[in-house]
Amino acid sequence: MCFSYSVNFNADALQSRLQLDEIILPASGFFFTAFTYPNMPVIIAEGNKNKMVSKEWGLIPTWAKDENNAIEMRKLAFNAKGETVDSKPMFRHAFKEGRCVIPAAGFYEWREVNKKKYPYYIFPKDHSFFLFAGIAETWTNQETGEIHDTFSIVTSPANNLLSMIHNSKKRMPLILDDKEASVWMTAAPETSLTLVKPYQDEKMEAYTIGPLASKARNDRNVLEVQDKYVYAELEQKLLL
Repeated sequence: MCFSYSVNFNADALQSRLQLDEIILPASGFFFTAFTYPNMPVIIAEGNKNKMVSKEWGLIPTWAKDENNAIEMRKLAFNAKGETVDSKPMFRHAFKEGRCVIPAAGFYEWREVNKKKYPYYIFPKDHSFFLFAGIAETWTNQETGEIHDTFSIVTSPANNLLSMIHNSKKRMPLILDDKEASVWMTAAPETSLTLVKPYQDEKMEAYTIGPLASKARNDRNVLEVQDKYVYAELEQKLLL
């Protein structure tokens, strides 16, 4: 799964690699959690070009009846399982018509050991950025006229690294390279489904971070949240 990630990547590098005319980034990009429904930078294909837009994390399907229904549904739609994204009623229209890509500097996951959870920061080995596969949907509140542009992060089975870290669910974001990102957004849906697979372990790094990452009442959108932290009770030889 993926419920928190960062966007403190090199904006110029992202703009150049994906040929974006404009970059839309938050002022501080170290930690965002799905549970606050943040507006996040999302990349869509528009004609033969890529475009960055802002969307709310937590997909609301177009057919949500009213605001209460929308609120309840989006709590279940921070992530969409890649193996069933084309068939689940919540996601299938967004998958067919609204495939997108979410750039991330890295993401956060928790490892459970002896009934205690330890936070990790996972990031590209080359310190560039990840491109998560996503799906997007626009919902209009018929009572107020308010429009919500929303998205969900698509997930895949975990690779070896994430199986060790996210050892309770063994899932991870569906991560794409540049070419795959283009295929995901523009190819036929059945072709996009062939991309649902774990990302290569050798292209990722991870390390344990401090307890701040687990403190929902604190301001976690600070650089310090990504600082390395050693838990004496954990075996550190893999990730230090």
